[in-house]
Amino acid sequence: MEFNGKPIIFCEYDDDFLVEDGSDEEDQLSLGDDCMFLLTFFIAFVFNWIGFFLSFCSTNTIAGRYGAISGFGLSLLKWILIVRFSDYFISYFEENVWLWWIFFALGVLLFTRGFINYAKVRRRWLPRSPP
Repeated sequence: MEFNGKPIIFCEYDDDFLVEDGSDEEDQLSLGDDCMFLLTFFIAFVFNWIGFFLSFCSTNTIAGRYGAISGFGLSLLKWILIVRFSDYFISYFEENVWLWWIFFALGVLLFTRGFINYAKVRRRWLPRSPP
């Protein structure tokens, strides 16, 4: 195909454009430590979803992100139990028991997902010490 006497090239490779595989350590998340996990866990647990967003967005470590997820899951469990056993919502939860179980299961899944995934990554990341 030609246009004004010049061939049309649909795909032209430029030498200046390099495709990186993201293997630079600076671009990847670092592991962090257990203190970061516990700090973001307690921030997300105490301050609920606001604490989750603050701790998840402000940290750049794997420990911080999984700590925030785990803390938010336990915070969800805390609030669903408070609402379930309060005097104000008695009639609502007697009619919609399935709603209580959905939020309870979601909280348990978030809590265990954050905790177990951090433990897996930490075990893989840190070298094993010789016996």
